[in-house]
Amino acid sequence: MIGVVGDVLHEGLDGAAKPEMYLPVEHAMNIESGPTIVVRAEIPAGAAAGELRAAVSAIDPAIAVDRIETMRQLVSGSVAQPRFRTMILVTFSLLALVMASIGIYGVMNYLVIQRTREFGIRLSLGATQTDVLRLVLGRAATLIGAGTCLGLVGSVLLVRLITKLLFGTAPLDPLTFAAVPVLLAAVALVASYIPARRATRIDPIVALRCE
Repeated sequence: MIGVVGDVLHEGLDGAAKPEMYLPVEHAMNIESGPTIVVRAEIPAGAAAGELRAAVSAIDPAIAVDRIETMRQLVSGSVAQPRFRTMILVTFSLLALVMASIGIYGVMNYLVIQRTREFGIRLSLGATQTDVLRLVLGRAATLIGAGTCLGLVGSVLLVRLITKLLFGTAPLDPLTFAAVPVLLAAVALVASYIPARRATRIDPIVALRCE
């Protein structure tokens, strides 16, 4: 034994380090998979390829270097499937976010229509546009808060089902569980603001004639 080196993830960044040993070239030639040489170079990979082949040939002319890859290419290949799964999840998540925003807008718009007479009475009795805006957004905030809490509880309970699909992040990552609800709440409030703004522009006289 010559020395001890640190752990190396040969089978992918998402795998666990396994006990391994490095053998001299003459012993590695008997392994079916063939030897793998790792070289650290300060010159571009294209320029280093020729020098690498010459150096290997100088050690043993019988060794053929059939493939040269950079570490960036190896890492990119190892995370190709997790990256593809992530892109699919992000795409469907964005679609779900858009659909949820449209749904929230529809619900709040229906709420404003149903309460048009009430808003007209409030405005005729001295309520300001800010009061009406605060009333509608307050109702929206209550619904958003309840939905966010239920979503967080459901996420904590179901996140273990997608643990194998996660890469580079913990299942219960605090940053994710803090940022996502804030983003969803912000989008929901923006979707609610348009109907709320429309409620502030209701003409009290027209509103009182609605029924």
